[in-house]
Amino acid sequence: MAEQLPRNLLAAQPAEDDDAFADTGVLLRLAEEVDGLRGPDFDRKVTEGFYLPWARRVSAAFETSGVTGTPTVVFDGRPVTVINPMGYAVTPEAFLAELNLD
Repeated sequence: MAEQLPRNLLAAQPAEDDDAFADTGVLLRLAEEVDGLRGPDFDRKVTEGFYLPWARRVSAAFETSGVTGTPTVVFDGRPVTVINPMGYAVTPEAFLAELNLD
């Protein structure tokens, strides 16, 4: 359950200029797709803004991180290429080569 909501949020990620996740209805609809997540306590926390301080901290951390978009991978303090110049995921071999684990 803990992994499914972030996956749903990433899959439904709106355009940068669309703050769709500010709409509690959108969040509750996405949470509905996660077995066992929706309930009176969760719904109340979403509608009353319980998670907003966390969201603000995450947003502030993103703004100061130097990351310019998603997906981004940082390994040992440095960014690792995951999308090639054509806009596709790099091959597993290219990813591992860039990690330079030897």
